[in-house]
Amino acid sequence: MEVSQKKALFVVTKSVWGGAQKYLLDLAANLPKETFQVMVAAGGRGPLASRCGEHGIPFHEIVNFQRDISVTKEWRAGIELSRLLFAYHPDVLHVSSPKAAGIAGVAAWCFRLLTFFKYSVTTVLTIHGWTFNETWRPYWQRLIIRLFSRATCFFYHRVIVISRADYHTALRHHIAPPKKLVFIPHGLDPAHYQFLARNEARAFLPPALRATFFLVGSIGEWTNNKGYGYLMEAAVRVIQKNPEVRFVLFGWGEQKQTLIDLIHRHNLAQHVFLIEGVSDAARFLKAFDLFVLPSLKEGLPYVLLEAQLAGVPIVATAVGGIPDIINNTNGILVPPARSDLLAEAILNPRLLPNTSPIRSLKEMIADTIRCYA
Repeated sequence: MEVSQKKALFVVTKSVWGGAQKYLLDLAANLPKETFQVMVAAGGRGPLASRCGEHGIPFHEIVNFQRDISVTKEWRAGIELSRLLFAYHPDVLHVSSPKAAGIAGVAAWCFRLLTFFKYSVTTVLTIHGWTFNETWRPYWQRLIIRLFSRATCFFYHRVIVISRADYHTALRHHIAPPKKLVFIPHGLDPAHYQFLARNEARAFLPPALRATFFLVGSIGEWTNNKGYGYLMEAAVRVIQKNPEVRFVLFGWGEQKQTLIDLIHRHNLAQHVFLIEGVSDAARFLKAFDLFVLPSLKEGLPYVLLEAQLAGVPIVATAVGGIPDIINNTNGILVPPARSDLLAEAILNPRLLPNTSPIRSLKEMIADTIRCYA
């Protein structure tokens, strides 16, 4: 007996490449093809659109999706998404970013209403860290975002959280009832990773980085949430004690100029290097003697799982889901926004590679499919 396919529509705000986009693509590309027909929708035609093309996944651009607040564009994005729902008739709508979640949740509710509930859409939202936990925001902004988060979750049948911290935060602030909340951490498939050998990876780096230097590396979007300003302050302390240390930051983002200004202000031009525009930076993880993630807010960062898989020692901040995978037996955790303690951890001579087991991608997908029922 032939089993009919379910249609799954995956939505994220921007077609960039970050943790939310990787998560979405991992699901879309690895759901059982005999059971699911998939489509991805996002704002713009960036790296996510290209990677969808490589996997043969249909991609739909939502022209008016953007991160900045604009009532007009958000209204238009809602109309675009509603038209897509009517055209595609998905059985599952899975959203992976907060801005898109509000618009998509309302659009799905209107879709059910306007079809007189003829079409049933299972709505699923994945939270990659609650936005109201961004400590750099004023309190009043965080309060408003918390209220919007609560309203957004109303429109979803299931709310997936990827860390224990986010699960407990949701319960504490009454963001969603326990029956909606599901804790499903990330998973990786080691077969998808081909790390370059140490010497080969270092050959890609700027010529000023000799093989004898101790390399501290990081990969991530250059935004307030990632805390790279504190890493610059820590770098000053580290270099004063060990001038042979160099810092390499793979990434992109709105704070690029801020980082450049900090590098010049602290006279770090010979010690800190920014590398932009590398599509698969994880390949170069073995170039690092130490991986550092100084985040102020996180969900469950893929890059830490990838550094763990590459066998690179890790120093990270104790925020979000990071303590779920890193503790002081398999890495070093420090409080966020403490450049002094971050510097001490980087200089710690007893750092060892993290060899803890990593949850499999198959487990993550199996748990997620249960949310689609």
